[in-house]
Amino acid sequence: MSKLIKVKNSAIGIFSFKSGEVPPHLNEDEVNRLTKAYQEWYDRKPNQRKARQWAIFLLMRFTGCRVSEAILVDDTRDIDFRRSEVVLRTLKRQGKDKNKAKRVVPIPANVTAEFARIIAEFPGLRGSLFRLHRATVFMCFRKRAIEAGLPEELRHPHILRHTRAIELLRSGVPVTMVQQLLGHSS
Repeated sequence: MSKLIKVKNSAIGIFSFKSGEVPPHLNEDEVNRLTKAYQEWYDRKPNQRKARQWAIFLLMRFTGCRVSEAILVDDTRDIDFRRSEVVLRTLKRQGKDKNKAKRVVPIPANVTAEFARIIAEFPGLRGSLFRLHRATVFMCFRKRAIEAGLPEELRHPHILRHTRAIELLRSGVPVTMVQQLLGHSS
C-alpha cells in the first residue's frame, strides 16, 4: 500500500493575474480529497493500469505539468530518482531548438519514491510508466474528482496546473520561477 500524500497550503494572500482574478484551483481540502480518492481507488486492487493513472496524477499534481507533457515522460530517461527531478517536454515550444522545449522540475522525494515503488511492484512498466492516452487520463480524473465531491467546474486535470501555480506563489516562489517551472513563455 502507498502512503497518503497530503498537501499543506500556506495562505499568504490573493494574487492577481492578467484577468485580475485568481484562476480556478483546488483548495487544500479539495486537493487532499482528490488525492485520497486516487489513492484509495489504486490501493483497492492495484494493477498496471491503475498504477499508471496514480503515477500520472502524482506527476501532474506535484509539477503542474499538462496531460500532454505527463504522458511524454520516460521514467528511464526523464526522472532523476536521486535528485528528485523530472524533465518535462513542452509540445507548444518545439521548434528548431528542442532544448528550449525542456525544463527540469523538482518533485518531492516521496513522489519519486512512489514512482520507484510502482516500478518495483510492476517491473513491466519500466520505461512506460506514464504511457497512457490523453482521453484515458481525462476520464479517470473526472471519475476520481466526482468521488472526491469536487464541483463540475473543477473536474478536469488542468485544475492541477492552476493549483500548483497558486501553491507555489502562496509559498513565496517568485512569479518568474513559477513561470519557468510551469513552462509558460510569458
